[in-house]
Amino acid sequence: MKLVPKLTVSLLLGIGVVFGIDTYLSIRRFAQFYDADALRDLRVIGRTLSLEVEKSWPRGGQADAERLVRVADIRDPDLRISWRSLDPRHASRLSPELAELLVDEDGDGQSLVRVETTADGGELLHTYVPVRASGRLVGAIEVSEYAHAKKRFLRARILQRASAAMAMVLLCGVLAWIAGSRLVGVPVGQLMEQARRIGAGDFSTRLRVTAKDEIGALSRSMNAMATELERSRAALEAQTVARVAAIEQLRHVDRLKTVGTLASGVAHELGTPLSVISGRAQMVLSEEATRPEEIAESARVIRSQADRMARIVRELLDFARRRSPEKAPFDLRQLTGEAISILHSLATRRGVRLALLEPDAPPLPAVVDGAQIQQAVTNLLMNALQATQEGGTVEVQVTRELRARPGPRPGEPQHPCLCIAVRDEGAGISEEHLAQLFDPFFTTKDVGEGTGLGLSVAHGIAAEHGGWIDVQTKCGHGSLFRLCLPAEPGA
Repeated sequence: MKLVPKLTVSLLLGIGVVFGIDTYLSIRRFAQFYDADALRDLRVIGRTLSLEVEKSWPRGGQADAERLVRVADIRDPDLRISWRSLDPRHASRLSPELAELLVDEDGDGQSLVRVETTADGGELLHTYVPVRASGRLVGAIEVSEYAHAKKRFLRARILQRASAAMAMVLLCGVLAWIAGSRLVGVPVGQLMEQARRIGAGDFSTRLRVTAKDEIGALSRSMNAMATELERSRAALEAQTVARVAAIEQLRHVDRLKTVGTLASGVAHELGTPLSVISGRAQMVLSEEATRPEEIAESARVIRSQADRMARIVRELLDFARRRSPEKAPFDLRQLTGEAISILHSLATRRGVRLALLEPDAPPLPAVVDGAQIQQAVTNLLMNALQATQEGGTVEVQVTRELRARPGPRPGEPQHPCLCIAVRDEGAGISEEHLAQLFDPFFTTKDVGEGTGLGLSVAHGIAAEHGGWIDVQTKCGHGSLFRLCLPAEPGA
């Protein structure tokens, strides 16, 4: 039930209770007034008739008394007037008990009242007025009235009060409904609609407030809340845009740093094919290769080495190019192989062997941003190369397995994942550094070896793809970094 009907029903119940109590007390009071008035009337009738009997008694005695009573009895059908005699032989003889009570009145004109229950369960009110002649009690006038007159009177009063109460309740109900709807229902409905809009994220609408009561104060508070929420959302959106831009800038800086680190290795990669191209061109120019097949072989070698250099340059440009994430189907084994190929010359210069385990295994397709995943793998490989001493080996393996997401609660369910594991033979990571491992700019390397961005960027890329990076390490026994991505259904 809504608020306005509740208030109206509550008000009507209260009014009904008040009117009920008032009606009960009023009817009770009317009943008492009626009894007192009826008794007074009966006494007046009995007293008047007794005076007439007392005057006629010396002339006609009991016969005149009975005649007067009979004449008076036919005047009102609701009254019954009878003569009660002291003579034991009389049919309507006065009972000894009443006679004794009337004698005790000592002639002061008082009457006696007796209530009789009739056979039908009603009441009959008897009033006895003594009649004296020559100073002695000779009989009594009995004036009786049935209670049905009283019942008719009370029924009429109850009906009157009930009609008035119903009219009052109906009028109060209509007024309460109208007032409740305008003063409570409409404002509360507007507040509810405003709350729904705010819950849906619409903070632009404001309530028109004219009331000075509590509902008006609540409306003003809700308007203030909407204004504050709108301001907070704008600030949050601005912060989010700035944060995304900062993260993207951070990744771009990390890419450029990685490209700079790879520059020397790339120069070596380009130097070899350039030397081959230069030598073959010199052979042709110096006419050392005069036969057509020798010239064709030199051209083929030059073309091959040029394609090799173009591929190296294209891979570096693709890696360093800054763009928004674009997910598409990729083979994780191929992406990992390309990252290993990019770092091959750097690994050779450091005297570290890069080994891709199970290179001929079937492809592992995944819907990812290829450049970002390649950047994350490259960062993990760079971190492993820097941690591994000369003569060591960095092993890389791409697998599909069941793994549980790491978290504070143990017993998390396992899900199919595509994992890229990078294992180095470095000194391991101490327990005190594990909590800060993925923090930006945190590094334990020497100055010039790294900026502390690589693992942080890789961790962010994994999180954007719904995955994670976990670490297994032991001081003196190297570390294992595992980049896990959720496997697509059917992958």
